[in-house]
Amino acid sequence: MRKPFKGTINIDIKDSVPDWEPYAQPVPPEDTPNVLYVVLDDVVFSAMGSFGGLIETPNIKRTVACSTRTSTPPPCVPPRAPVS
Repeated sequence: MRKPFKGTINIDIKDSVPDWEPYAQPVPPEDTPNVLYVVLDDVVFSAMGSFGGLIETPNIKRTVACSTRTSTPPPCVPPRAPVS
């Protein structure tokens, strides 16, 4: 259900008041962990330096070094399948 508009619309924009609440970013609870979920499509993991490849990816390498890695799905499964 839609929330009612809390702003004010007048003839002149200077006299109007916007309602930005529908566009506010959600605020997570205080003890929520930071999670970064990266989905790469049509990328061979062995191509990137952090996974033993020849392409230098220093930012990804730094992120991988201080994170938990999970096993990847078989090559025949598209990366977008788990989030469909």
